Amino acid sequence: MHRDSRPHANTLHVKDAEKTSVVQRQGDACDSPSTPTDIRIGDVVRGSETDLRLVECVDPRTNTCSLTPSCRLKGVFRAALLAYFKELDAFTLADTARPVPPR
Repeated sequence: MHRDSRPHANTLHVKDAEKTSVVQRQGDACDSPSTPTDIRIGDVVRGSETDLRLVECVDPRTNTCSLTPSCRLKGVFRAALLAYFKELDAFTLADTARPVPPR
């Protein structure tokens, strides 16, 4: 988990992690039911982000774009988001927590 010296930032990180089942809290202690090699970065991002829409036309409830009926960009953005998560899913928390090799 990301460490930040500000207490409120740590709380936000823990709350995000709890939403993704990366962390379980018992009182003031936190524990992870999974090992870092089992936690995919894509799952963490999906669980912690509140809005993954790249453009408004993806959501019919909020779409006000007059070009939607003839626009083909929605499919392009959908494919881009899928590619984004495919790449994130290729990495685990363990991959990102490894020490940086010396130069």
